[in-house]
Amino acid sequence: MKRRNIVLSSLAMGSILLMVACNSGEPTNTSSSVASPTTSLTTKPTTETTTTTAASKMDVTVTVVYPDGTPLVGKRVQWCTTDGTCDPNMVETNSDGVAVTTYDSSKSYIAHVLESDLPEGYSYNPNEVILTKDNTSGTIHLVELSTTSSGTGKNDDPYAISVGNYIAEYKRKEGSIYYSFTATEAGEYTIESYSSLIGVTLSYYGSSFENEIVEVSTGGYGDNFKYKFNVSADETVYFSVAASGTNSFLFSISK
Repeated sequence: MKRRNIVLSSLAMGSILLMVACNSGEPTNTSSSVASPTTSLTTKPTTETTTTTAASKMDVTVTVVYPDGTPLVGKRVQWCTTDGTCDPNMVETNSDGVAVTTYDSSKSYIAHVLESDLPEGYSYNPNEVILTKDNTSGTIHLVELSTTSSGTGKNDDPYAISVGNYIAEYKRKEGSIYYSFTATEAGEYTIESYSSLIGVTLSYYGSSFENEIVEVSTGGYGDNFKYKFNVSADETVYFSVAASGTNSFLFSISK
């Protein structure tokens, strides 16, 4: 009798639990433990694909002309990124003085005429043409070089120069190169360097090398110097230039 009551009690409890489960509206979990999430063997795993987008390209164009606008024909142009990496592949200018190539549009480029291809007596500002995706073409304007009238470039025998464009032949010198300038008329004049070197410096002495030196290494584009000074007619002033490298560079005196 006692055994029968236990069985009936168990059946009654089971019925109550079953009714609670049915009335709760929630699914029942018949497993005795909760398994960690895993990929089902019957489910195809997701395949991830990585897409590499090719860098966008742009055509960059440079035109090289003489001071009178005549094109420079058959000369090599080299492009360098603004961080100093230069492409060894150069492009010759065509009959219109134009050279075109294609580069990564995410970078900026400076166009250079190969130094050995420059016509004798001419140079140019190496920072004149900087090309980007928003400015893909430009013109390099050659400038005619002036010559010194006397001197050796030493502090006791400076090169005598006037208004014009000059190459500081720094690769042939040791130390600073010295100049004297005599104004033909009174007014304000400017000395400015056009170099792709780092660290070109102007030392301005005024009317005598005995004066206090004014050192200038800024004011122009990038690491170039630019300095303005006033003189009277027929007044002579003195200055010197120096560079941290051994290459020559262009500078000008203008009014």
